[in-house]
Amino acid sequence: MVRPELLQALDVGVVGVAGVALAATLRHVWRGGRTWNDHLVAALVTGCLAVYPITWVGGRLAGAAGWVLLIAVLAGVFGVWVLFAVLDTRREQDRARPAVLLSQVAYAYSLWVGLFVLGWWLACAVGWGAFGVRASLAQLLFPWPLFLVAGGLSTWGVAWTWLGRDTVRVVAVPTPAGRRPLRVVQLSDLHASPTTTGRDLRRTVRTANGLAPDLVVVTGDLVMPFSEAHHPWLLAALAELEAPVAVCPGNHDLPVAERLQAELEALGIHWLADAQRVVILERPDGPLRVELVGVDFVWRDLRGHVARLVEALPAAPAVEARILLLHDPRGFDGVPPDRFELVLCGHTHGGQVGTDMFGWPGSVLGWMGHYDQERFVRGRTHMWVHRGSWHLGLPPRMGIASEVVAFDLRPPVEAPPE
Repeated sequence: MVRPELLQALDVGVVGVAGVALAATLRHVWRGGRTWNDHLVAALVTGCLAVYPITWVGGRLAGAAGWVLLIAVLAGVFGVWVLFAVLDTRREQDRARPAVLLSQVAYAYSLWVGLFVLGWWLACAVGWGAFGVRASLAQLLFPWPLFLVAGGLSTWGVAWTWLGRDTVRVVAVPTPAGRRPLRVVQLSDLHASPTTTGRDLRRTVRTANGLAPDLVVVTGDLVMPFSEAHHPWLLAALAELEAPVAVCPGNHDLPVAERLQAELEALGIHWLADAQRVVILERPDGPLRVELVGVDFVWRDLRGHVARLVEALPAAPAVEARILLLHDPRGFDGVPPDRFELVLCGHTHGGQVGTDMFGWPGSVLGWMGHYDQERFVRGRTHMWVHRGSWHLGLPPRMGIASEVVAFDLRPPVEAPPE
């Protein structure tokens, strides 16, 4: 235990360190971008950092303040700060991987604690209002069993996410109008940044190539605010894809959309932002035509935007499959019935906070009724919401592993050879 005469000095030290870390972290966030999304990140970071000094204060009130708690609190503060410090270098930082892994645990722990404590406070308020049961300030600020559960979840979640990175899923999709089978591999939300390095991206690309795709699609968010101006490791990795590639933009790609389009098209990658293209895939059994429509990212009236776009783009004739690339799955409600066999989306990161790490798919977004992960079907149209292809850095993954998905589009009965 810490000697009583040192506790007051440590109180000041913990609060001071947390305050300095918050100011430094918010400076990095501010340098990363100033959109409303970046302001939301700043608010989230503030809440995550606040968890640690509040935990120390609660421990002091509960008589549990000691060296173990002090080290845990300071490690958490450092962990949240170091993620943004690494990101703000704006250069590939593969050597910083150990510090970034610590940041994932610290960030995840603070998020779990935040969720649990808010629920605990709500339960205490209900108990007080309904039954007159009052909790002490120490009980409110230091519900230590919840801290133990949050620690276990954050540690296991980060380890499971790391071990499960680039999980391969193979999904069968019927194509009534097709005559030959076709394999499409989807990547999404690469989030290339100083923490998602070339090593990570090349591993994902090797996994995609190993699935022998006829076509590869990337459904948005290739870059992040800290990699918009400098991302050569992203371009080098994408250049290693061995099949034709098509991309639609995500929200993080918008600030550099023109530049990113030029860079990708220089690699021979199709950029589809409110555009239609028939891609001709050369195969041993003859050329195969696939219609691709890519939707630009919009924040408002996405459903109407998708509906108007598709109406303005008549279906291409004589194609084996029709595929819509749509970063945000909310736009699925604007897709005309049976216009496409396959709608491929990302954006939700599998629901952001999920139960995949316990062996069954599920997420907070899914429980709220949103499109979160995996397959949704309407008529003959199948939509897949991708969990994302990055696994380290920002945004932190919480119980949901990255994935590479192969779609086997097959006719109900394969036509005999001519």
